[in-house]
Amino acid sequence: MDSKKSCDRIAWFYDHPKVKEMRDAGISNNHIITTAMTVYIHLIEVCHWFDVEMHPSPELEKIFISGCREKQSTVKEVFLPIPYSLAFAPQSIIDLMESSFFLSLSDNPSLNIAILGSDSSIQIYKMSNGLVPPKMPK
Repeated sequence: MDSKKSCDRIAWFYDHPKVKEMRDAGISNNHIITTAMTVYIHLIEVCHWFDVEMHPSPELEKIFISGCREKQSTVKEVFLPIPYSLAFAPQSIIDLMESSFFLSLSDNPSLNIAILGSDSSIQIYKMSNGLVPPKMPK
């Protein structure tokens, strides 16, 4: 009985309309889709973000996620979900941030790297191209 429940939970995840949407868009790597879906659900259900959307890029073999922290916000932040096991160089992140695909997603010049751990924890790091001056205290 417990294994049936486990299979139902897994089937629910892979039968989700967003998973099908990513596959239809040309993303075939299940690891990329699973990582992106976990971050997508985290932003909606745990962080309570608004207007969360997935943006597949088969050319870059990445799925970006955009959303607003507050309901009335017009500033969309962009996330790049990656698994903890993926090795990447800082230059590859800069190259992604300079890609026309990324630039079309948001006016915000920063990218949030959402690293999915082996225990499904998510660590988010905000990256920008160059130095960002600190915000002035109020």
